Amino acid sequence: MTYLLIGTGNMAHFLALRLSLAGWQCVGVFGRNVAKAQQLAASLQAPAIIELSAVPTTANACILAVSDSAIASVAAQLPALTQTVLIHTSGAASLDEIKHPLKACLWPIYSIVSKDFPNHRQIPIIYECNSENARIIVESLAKSISDKVEATTHEKRLQLHLVAAISNNFINHILAIAKQYCTEHALDFSLFQPILQQTFERAITQNPITTQTGAAKRNDTATMQKHLQLLQEHPQWQQLYKIISQSIKDMYSTIG
Repeated sequence: MTYLLIGTGNMAHFLALRLSLAGWQCVGVFGRNVAKAQQLAASLQAPAIIELSAVPTTANACILAVSDSAIASVAAQLPALTQTVLIHTSGAASLDEIKHPLKACLWPIYSIVSKDFPNHRQIPIIYECNSENARIIVESLAKSISDKVEATTHEKRLQLHLVAAISNNFINHILAIAKQYCTEHALDFSLFQPILQQTFERAITQNPITTQTGAAKRNDTATMQKHLQLLQEHPQWQQLYKIISQSIKDMYSTIG
């Protein structure tokens, strides 16, 4: 099986590594940064492509590992790829971004933020497609990468993307706030490693609704007020504390 790779970021590297290990042949790499495209292409023993109009037209798949905002414009610059399935890698973008008869989406539920990728096959891969021919290619590609492959609709994929944003991006931001607060007040952030490990282990092995603790769940207004006083220098953090505390209180007032 053959594929074209459009993009040189972490997602492109991740997919290229996995597909190469699975025996897929890359027939070309394009990237806005020519040097990066040439470097990635060389590692795949594939040609670097300078112009999108010059991509080979007979690959089984063309992977658009680009930002959501670039999907439509990049796809529009490609030549007629009548035998090729165009596949974007966004968790949120619709297939309608691609004006092509054979199109699909392949989205790993994983934060691919560096080139230090895990070597296991347990990263869930979600895919969507517009035809049976597209399904055959994108499903084969997905199963080359992971043992956890699932078809979905755009609506469900967008819902999954929302959950990923809340459970990964939002939590990471709150931890970044905690780290910054520790830095500002000369506190040792490493002291919180055991409780963080406990939190994430519980989230994986138990229902987070049943493991919630803290002042907001107890409706301990005195403690919460003390916390808010400590956040006076950061009004946005104060507001975040209030909103999350209120959400916790509301949830457990209905659960009982």
